[in-house]
Amino acid sequence: MKEEYKTIFISGGLAGVLCIVFFLIFYWAGVPIFDSILKMDAWIPILAIFFSIYYYRNGIGESGLKFFQGIWMGLMVNLVVILLVTSCLYVLLEIIDPNYYKESVQALELQIQQVIQSGKTLKVPVEDLIATKEQMKTESSLSFIKGKGFNYALFGLPATLVFSVLFRK
Repeated sequence: MKEEYKTIFISGGLAGVLCIVFFLIFYWAGVPIFDSILKMDAWIPILAIFFSIYYYRNGIGESGLKFFQGIWMGLMVNLVVILLVTSCLYVLLEIIDPNYYKESVQALELQIQQVIQSGKTLKVPVEDLIATKEQMKTESSLSFIKGKGFNYALFGLPATLVFSVLFRK
């Protein structure tokens, strides 16, 4: 049983650190917080869930992996990732650099003005970008952090169910 907890914390911790590093790279590069490239880190917890369930089935579990053990492991790995990433993002966006969220809203405003002036067409209508900007102006960085945690949970739950079915013995 100790080995099971060790696997959960190691894989969840590594995935959380990778998600934080992924965010920090783009933070230091000056990419605005609303850029779609920052949504690409959702695959990291899914890989951690996959490898933890796979490792448990082939390395730790003497009697194989039961379906509910796989679900439990996947959800716990996902929970470790969510707690680690959201707490680090809170420290970064609320304590270390509280202006980053506001600067990102201003960068989005500037981007919208440039698109309107140039007359380009985008995949997303400009009206949707304006609505997003207005919504972000009224919200705080805490809503971004909660949304990030929700995205990890949203992508992690189906992955946990699929991997639990695939790897059960």
